[in-house]
Parts: sequence; C-alpha cells; structure tokens
Amino acid sequence: MLAARPGVWWDSARVGVGPPPLETPHGWLVLYHGTKWVADGPVHRMGLALLRRGDEWLLAPDRDYEIVGTAPNVVFPTGLVHDTATDQLRLYYGAADRCVALATANLSEVRHSRLRPRRGLPCGLHRLSLRA
Repeated sequence: MLAARPGVWWDSARVGVGPPPLETPHGWLVLYHGTKWVADGPVHRMGLALLRRGDEWLLAPDRDYEIVGTAPNVVFPTGLVHDTATDQLRLYYGAADRCVALATANLSEVRHSRLRPRRGLPCGLHRLSLRA
C-alpha cells in the first residue's frame, strides 16, 4: 500500500502499518509509521495518507475451493509477504472457510497495472489452494 520514499523524506528508510484504515467520504485514511536514518540513528514518526476509494477488486471467488465450503463464495485476505529478492508478492487468503490459498504476483507488475472491476486480477496474479 505504501512504500518508503527515496531521498530525504521522513519515511525514507522504512514504512510500517498502523491501525486499520478509516473510510471517509474522500477515501481511506491510513495512519502509518515511517523511519528516517539520521546521524544519531533512526527517527520514527507517524504519518497520514489518504488513499483513493474505488470499486476495484483484486480477487473474486471463481475456483471450486473458493465457491463451495462452509462459507460459500468467500475469499478474504489473511497475510501478505513481499520477497524483495524476487519481487514476488505472496497473498495468503481464506477460501470459503474451507482452505487457505495463495495468490502470487510480482510487486512491480501490480504497482503498474490498473485493476479493472470486471477483470479483477492484475497481470501475473496466480492462485493455488494450500489444502492439507
């Protein structure tokens, strides 16, 4: 959602998540923390970002393991990991309260693609079920 900004910004070294975003009429208000390295070490601060609201969606249930289960037609995010060595995003998500699944994509592709409400998946997003 947010990345450290290059240069002399107060959040140039690191960015971390805060509490859940707050929906406002103008978009999602996000509170986050940022780090900047100075001569004496890191300085941590809090910041605000306003993210545009939209009706784009990333993932919709369309696989059998997402459609059939205790909670049919449900996908919900549970974890997100970015492998900086490969630029791969790994989105772990629950599917129909039946299994945990994994969707992967390159972060650079996701950042530069526009999500389309009817298509949903950005280029390069692949899914698989992690059922036991």
